[in-house]
Amino acid sequence: PELLKLLVSESPHLIRAFFDRDIAPPPPIRCPILVVAGGEDRVAPVASQRGQAEGLGAEIKEYPEHGHWMMGEAGSQGIVRDIHRWIVTKLGEEILLPEPATED
Repeated sequence: PELLKLLVSESPHLIRAFFDRDIAPPPPIRCPILVVAGGEDRVAPVASQRGQAEGLGAEIKEYPEHGHWMMGEAGSQGIVRDIHRWIVTKLGEEILLPEPATED
């Protein structure tokens, strides 16, 4: 209701012009893609994320007990570990940072 008060007479024309334009599709993504989805996510539901992953040709990793902000939730260390393993598996160990040198 408050938003409607802000619209002016040409607003529908601007919105239509924005959505009616021809936009070239982006070039295909040529690297491995991982979609991380939380089973309790109400912002981006798992079913939506599955469709996104399929459309991108991506792998999906689902965490049934987590929501949208899974990295801030308890148990996020396991998610980080899984993502790290996936990256190393896809891109190789050479992407790992060396251990910091210790001073004697």
